[in-house]
Amino acid sequence: MDNKENKLANWIPFPRKISSDFRNGVITLSEMQVYNWLRLNANPYGIATTSLTDISIDLFKGRKSENSINKILLALKRKKCLYYKRRTGSRGSFEVRFGEFILPSGQINTLDRFFEAEKGRTFDIQSGISEAEQEQNFGCECQNFSDLKSKIKSVALSFSVNTDGRTHDIDNDKENNISTSIKAKTKLSDFEPRNLDEQLCLNIATNLKERYINFMLSTFNKYGKDTLEKVWRIFNEHESKTAIKNRGAYFNSLIKRITNNEKI
Repeated sequence: MDNKENKLANWIPFPRKISSDFRNGVITLSEMQVYNWLRLNANPYGIATTSLTDISIDLFKGRKSENSINKILLALKRKKCLYYKRRTGSRGSFEVRFGEFILPSGQINTLDRFFEAEKGRTFDIQSGISEAEQEQNFGCECQNFSDLKSKIKSVALSFSVNTDGRTHDIDNDKENNISTSIKAKTKLSDFEPRNLDEQLCLNIATNLKERYINFMLSTFNKYGKDTLEKVWRIFNEHESKTAIKNRGAYFNSLIKRITNNEKI
């Protein structure tokens, strides 16, 4: 193998569809990050061996829980971005397979046969599902139903009518295109940013060592992106000159002073 072949062997091909899916809202930022990370660690046959713990620690430095990672993987599998065998527990390593991968033979593989085989097995064993498996499937269905209710609520809020009679349309109000329906006291490790605005909120909250994301999302919704970025910039300028003990409280005080047009 010459030098050119050696260099090419270290390259991992990525389908353009992934970036398009992210721009079009088909996949979230976290889903794209997990997809990219695992694909980069795949072998020449498009197979990556990983675990929920590995992804949490290696990619997110422990900021996301294993439960959050599992939800991301389930979403990617449901959207047929990747495939892995059904798992009954959260521990241990498992194989993740990728499609549209150029194999050593020069062929491009697909995931169709894996999904078709799994669908066939599901049909064959329906009558023999054990009680334990029924409980597990019921749990998954409840989770999916809960996700569906959350999405419906989010859509309803997006198109609700404000007190001044204007329709709150997402496409016409990008300034506030972030979560408004998450539960109270949502931990940073459990929050899944859907877009760059929510990622900004998560980054600032993480740097401030906040436990929950709710305050930052509320601040964004109330004052907008420009104000939030301005406050964060001033906060960093002040921190470079003096030690700040209570970072969250100081950040909050800056918000109040700036929005009240007080001198900083």
